[in-house]
Amino acid sequence: MDALDTFFETCAEMLYIAERDGTIRRRSAAFAELFGGELGSLVELAQEDHRASLTDFLGRLEPSGEGGELTFPAAKDGLTLRCRARRAADGSLHGAIHPAPADEALGRIERRLLHAIMEHLEIALWAIDTEGLFVYHDGRALATVGLTRNQFLGLNIFDLYPDGSTAEIRAALAGERSHSTSVQHDILWENWYIPLAGPDDGVDFVAGITLDISDKIKRESELTRQLETIKEQQKAIQELSTPIIEVWDKVLTAPLIGFINSQRADSLMERLLHEVTRTGARFAIIDLTGVDAIDTATASHLLRLLMSIRLLGAEGIITGISSHVAQTMVGLGVELASITTRANLREGLRFCMGKMREQD
Repeated sequence: MDALDTFFETCAEMLYIAERDGTIRRRSAAFAELFGGELGSLVELAQEDHRASLTDFLGRLEPSGEGGELTFPAAKDGLTLRCRARRAADGSLHGAIHPAPADEALGRIERRLLHAIMEHLEIALWAIDTEGLFVYHDGRALATVGLTRNQFLGLNIFDLYPDGSTAEIRAALAGERSHSTSVQHDILWENWYIPLAGPDDGVDFVAGITLDISDKIKRESELTRQLETIKEQQKAIQELSTPIIEVWDKVLTAPLIGFINSQRADSLMERLLHEVTRTGARFAIIDLTGVDAIDTATASHLLRLLMSIRLLGAEGIITGISSHVAQTMVGLGVELASITTRANLREGLRFCMGKMREQD
């Protein structure tokens, strides 16, 4: 047995030599004791859904270049493994496998998540000590305002920003978590201030999370503007579809066309009652010449509209009821005895003029 054989048989570390693709060529006794006696592949050590990342890690290693390491869940015993590897000039892989403590593996994941957040979101993360000195300063949003990562390290936040914008930070140093929005560097920020307690439960540091929400607010404002525009357009369409016309002095008419649903009926009631009050009208003619169909809800709306007009001191008149609509209203049991009706708009207008002559 040569010296290398002796080393692999007696070394307490889980060492290996593998082919270019990860196939294990040789491993130490400690390696074999943990993973079994049969040779296999480094990739097979990982859980199935993590094998692609391990393969990618091994494939990125350059011959005679710097080594690397990757932590991943093991395929057996619920272990977390850390694989260290370096590629030799001939392409072979040399390294070691170590069981990684669960908290260490979690820490690595947390650091990678933190890095991903800072790289891909418009966010700045920072921390200050109890004196207000920056001990951490990083995040993609720093570049938005022309700052570089760690630029404020060692500087005092209370010297950099006026007192009016640091009340929440002082509160956080006193142990109070808070949330606010502010404008700094001409950008709207959403801020969270989080006190971090030390071993004695006192505040050791204050962590700050600062998110650029300028685009979000801009989009929300644009959406609100668009919704208001749509609302105004709908109102204009409703007014055009049911115009209210003063056809004679103190005589209003609302010619209805098409199908009248509850929404149109509500809009008509609101607008017509407003116009009766505004103009001091004595008569309001609802012309149904262009209405092909009517249902119970619409009939109920019309009756309530006529009653409301009467309460305002005016008289409501229905004109232009077609035979089909008349049959429908009778079939629905609508009581028309107390309602003034005329065959068409002209007859309705004549009725109004006659009544006004009588009253005058």
